[in-house]
Amino acid sequence: MSIKRLLISLAIVSVSNLSFAQDGDDSKPVDPTLTIKEQRRLEQMVDRTKVDELQSLYAEYGDGSVKVDHSYMLERPLTQEEVLNFNHPYLQIHLSQLTEKERDDIIESIQQDAQRKARLTAVMNMGMRYGHKAGLYYEAHNYFDRIRGDLYHKLTEAYPFDSLMLAGGKIKPPLIEEIGYSETIEDKRRIRKIKKRYQIEEQAEVILKAPSVLGFFTNLKIPKPTPPSVYLLPINEDELSYWKKGVMNGWLEGVRYAHKIIRFDYREMARTLNGYVRFHVLHDRGVINMPSYQNLNVGTNAMGNVVNIGEGVFEITEMPQLNDNSDEWIALPVVDDIFDKLSDEEIDKLMNELYESGAM
Repeated sequence: MSIKRLLISLAIVSVSNLSFAQDGDDSKPVDPTLTIKEQRRLEQMVDRTKVDELQSLYAEYGDGSVKVDHSYMLERPLTQEEVLNFNHPYLQIHLSQLTEKERDDIIESIQQDAQRKARLTAVMNMGMRYGHKAGLYYEAHNYFDRIRGDLYHKLTEAYPFDSLMLAGGKIKPPLIEEIGYSETIEDKRRIRKIKKRYQIEEQAEVILKAPSVLGFFTNLKIPKPTPPSVYLLPINEDELSYWKKGVMNGWLEGVRYAHKIIRFDYREMARTLNGYVRFHVLHDRGVINMPSYQNLNVGTNAMGNVVNIGEGVFEITEMPQLNDNSDEWIALPVVDDIFDKLSDEEIDKLMNELYESGAM
């Protein structure tokens, strides 16, 4: 009986709460019917949305928005003559993208002398900018091809990095820098003189293969220059003369910059080779120790859902360190270093002569 009374009480409470909720809700039902004015406003909004979608499609796929990349036509770098006279299909196609209306707009915009001079200057600057990029790409691309081709074996023989590696080619030796005589004022009462200094510029590290001469010239792999703005290309003979003036000057600076990069790469490669050779010389004289290493045969190694068979670990256990106990050194032979006696300008002059002679 008690269970029945409990169920009846719960039913009464539920009905009471439902009735209270209905009595307390004084809000009127919302009429969704629109007036004529509101209906027109809704239709205009829907039409506006459709128009926006169409305009977006027109902007994405309409005339002038879809650009075809013609860089595939640049299998080789453009020559200076091709850039000057637009006699390469790549530049001709690019120039043809200028419509007749756009050409007429340009002509209309330069009716006054000041406007005409401003456009001539802009055309020359564009030619200078594109000529610089094209000249840099031309010279860098062609010289990198030479390094991969006829110069590769000569440079590999002149810079034998393979023979300088340690542990059977698994360790790259530290790069040792040599600093000549120096004097420094430490404070008002002290001057420190150093006849010569050796320092570890780069420590030894494990490698999979020895450095290659190609690795020192990867900065010559310059991306192809982007095409010039079609609105600043010459449309008459006067503008063409300004374009040529800009291209010739920009091209010359681009080639000079490429030569500067090449000279830097050669000096960096020579510095690296000398640093490795210097390590071997200093080790033979007891000034620096060899790196210690170990080769562990792990065998089979399981890691969850992966198993490695025949696994081995090669690691450096102790890095080379310079030995300051001069009693253990073997005297180094005195060798004249001409580069300590030459200025940077004289060294650059020698590098230029070697480069122009074809030796580099």
